[in-house]
Amino acid sequence: MSDIPGMGERLRNTRLNLGLTQNQLCQKLEISRTSLAQYENGARVIDPRVLAKLHERFGVDLNWLVCGDTPAVSENDDALIKAMLKQFGFSEETFRQLARFIACVREDDK
Repeated sequence: MSDIPGMGERLRNTRLNLGLTQNQLCQKLEISRTSLAQYENGARVIDPRVLAKLHERFGVDLNWLVCGDTPAVSENDDALIKAMLKQFGFSEETFRQLARFIACVREDDK
């Protein structure tokens, strides 16, 4: 699966703005350097669990990271957020961000 246009570059810019090397960010996100390099180079779409960690640990706006903007959350996504909150135990704000990610991906599929 290839990158959503610009997402890898926005991830790289986020890492650089945080003043972190690839190895440092990998440790904080608990992922391999290979995965991060693939995310940054656009070879892979960022795993949703990694997106959640970026938001929880660094306050990264997932709408900006994934879509480059901030799309609205639909009412249908609200039910998804509540189900995911129960399942994974992340904050409501994190799952609102993930829902926006889902909305962005849906828009790209149209």
